[in-house]
Amino acid sequence: MSPRYTDPDAPKGSAKKKPTKAPPPVAPPPVAAFTGKNATGPGAGTGYDDAAWGAALGAQGIPPTFQPAALQFLQQYGRNKPWANASWFGAMSKEFAASPEQMALYQAYGDKYLNVWVDYLVNGASDVSYLTNQMMMRGMSAVDAAKFLKPSPTSYRGPGGGGASKAQQYAAAEAAIRNQAATLGYETFGDAQIKALAKTAVDNSWSGDQLTDHLVNGATGDWGKLGKGTLTAGVEAIKAQAQSQLIAISDVTARQWSKRIASGELDTDGLRSLIQAQAQARYGWAADQIGKGITMADFLAPSRDRIAQVLEMPPEKVDLMDPQYMKMVTATDEKGGMRPATDTEIIRNARSDGRWASTSNARSTLSSAAVMLRNYVEGR
Repeated sequence: MSPRYTDPDAPKGSAKKKPTKAPPPVAPPPVAAFTGKNATGPGAGTGYDDAAWGAALGAQGIPPTFQPAALQFLQQYGRNKPWANASWFGAMSKEFAASPEQMALYQAYGDKYLNVWVDYLVNGASDVSYLTNQMMMRGMSAVDAAKFLKPSPTSYRGPGGGGASKAQQYAAAEAAIRNQAATLGYETFGDAQIKALAKTAVDNSWSGDQLTDHLVNGATGDWGKLGKGTLTAGVEAIKAQAQSQLIAISDVTARQWSKRIASGELDTDGLRSLIQAQAQARYGWAADQIGKGITMADFLAPSRDRIAQVLEMPPEKVDLMDPQYMKMVTATDEKGGMRPATDTEIIRNARSDGRWASTSNARSTLSSAAVMLRNYVEGR
């Protein structure tokens, strides 16, 4: 049976009636003026300002503290679940706020906990370890997760329910470790190791971050034994992002950064800024464009295509990280500094390459020049 929240004020027997058409899965129209641009909080990009969203959600009984989570809920589920609207969230939040156990967890973990609790209600997770797994991944200790988050498939049981036994705490930790190890790409992490690590995590009240760090460090001890997972995917993404800025990244560096991302020390925005800063340092003559979010690969794409056209080769074969091609797309200014080459300069540079002589373009050009020279000599 799904733990989906139901309105406690609904008339008795209503479940037997044919359900009426659900309201649109969005908050009611905001009462403030439409602006389209000045939302800065969770409602940014929705077309209404923060005050308008606040008024609309408040009208559904959702206090300001819960409104960021409410907006996330509407944006995540509104389109796919007609009943997942502001009215549902408002009714749910009243019961949530009335529970001392729920609010104690909310005070400790904020929206991290509220969002997971809403996901649990919406998706009807039947696995009693769902909440413990999710909260351990968000920083809750194994002991706290097992003690406070032990719902049945149909109702929430807080600390008043007596808490979880040691065996249940170990089981919850084992489930979290097994899931996270698989996500990271572990292929040689056996049951005995998982059980031993779960016991250590519970007995020492490890937080989710501590567990993640331990798993990441263990997984990266031998990259050759890793299967597909977040760590190897991170390496590929890092290299691709660096290549877009024409920056060469070694396997060692890519793995170090992927490890930091997996452990939460570095996020995607930080990685982007890091690579962007390196590109600006290396290609100072294009620093303004890079600062505007334009990658070096995109900035020089037309120049690359011109080289490919002149040398009659596929554009993807023109590797701008190769110095011979980079020289073709750059020139020296009057102060001795580097600047992007003009189209005329690119053509001239490409034609100075020995490969140009064997192109049909070169033969046609040389033939035309020979005819012009002969006509000149013969006075035609």
